[in-house]
Amino acid sequence: MSTSFNTFALNTINAKLSDIKRKKGQHFTDLRWNLENVKERLLQDSDIDLLGLLAFPATIDVLTEAAEFIVQRYVIDLRNAQALAEKFEKAPRELKSWEKAPQQSVDEKQERLNEWLETIAQPLRAAYTGWKRYFIVQGGHIHRGRSCESCYPTTRYGWLADMSGCDETKMVAAYGETACTVCFPDAPTMEGWGKNDESFCETSGTYYGPRSQRMSHYAKCTACGAATAITKSGNYRKHKKSV
Repeated sequence: MSTSFNTFALNTINAKLSDIKRKKGQHFTDLRWNLENVKERLLQDSDIDLLGLLAFPATIDVLTEAAEFIVQRYVIDLRNAQALAEKFEKAPRELKSWEKAPQQSVDEKQERLNEWLETIAQPLRAAYTGWKRYFIVQGGHIHRGRSCESCYPTTRYGWLADMSGCDETKMVAAYGETACTVCFPDAPTMEGWGKNDESFCETSGTYYGPRSQRMSHYAKCTACGAATAITKSGNYRKHKKSV
């Protein structure tokens, strides 16, 4: 890989290590160890083939997420430059004192974007072999993918790259009740989750009734009165007692 790729990776790893330094659990312990190992190798040899070191799914996805974010920023800049160029073309002739500068800016940004896609983003995307990935939406629910039936076409997803490759049991243990029960039907009744916590309602995980396609995904809990999500299988989602 190129030196620019490795420089990007080192900066991303340093930022991620700072972000997860206090997170607990074996998955984060493994992720920190892998990031530290890759960082050490990069510091020893800045020209090393980085992709050959990336065996931990979360490390690959952390870098992929950062690369895609940068590409998205370039796309926004490119669109802004294109809009400026179009505005320039419509301007009166006497105002075109700077000639083709806006269009040159668009071309330059397109060239930089293509370079990033070729040298950084594409190799990382190609390294994906099908491990589990998780996504979070505004409001906190975590999903298995970007097409959950409980979401809407306008729903905006964030990528939990830190948890990539983690099995679902460990993911739910780490994020608890924020796991979507449509994507993870067993999450509310997972053994040991919320055990002996009296703040949770006793109807959590119990059967409410069949949920038709037309009915709301929420219902009033018969025990505590809280508006509670109903899972695809017709169970009350795990919830805290209404106060």
